[in-house]
Amino acid sequence: MPAYTSHYYQPFDVSCFGPLKLAYSREIEYLMRTSITHITKLSFLAAFHKTFFRAMTQSNIQNGFLGTGTVQSTEGSYNTRHPASNSNTN
Repeated sequence: MPAYTSHYYQPFDVSCFGPLKLAYSREIEYLMRTSITHITKLSFLAAFHKTFFRAMTQSNIQNGFLGTGTVQSTEGSYNTRHPASNSNTN
């Protein structure tokens, strides 16, 4: 694997955890504006549970693997942006 390319092999970082972080942040901001001033363990878990299922969808998971090129798409081709597919090593 070429140096500084490990992020290409981490499909959940962009496709699932990015949307999870965004959804959780929005949920906490909403709660802070409307009702709470302190986040307890219970309020954290409630907000996380609510946002987890919005971000961890089958579509997001599949798109993460397709986006990194670690699996083939239905057309049978790999992602050509993938650094390993462009390397000329033997």
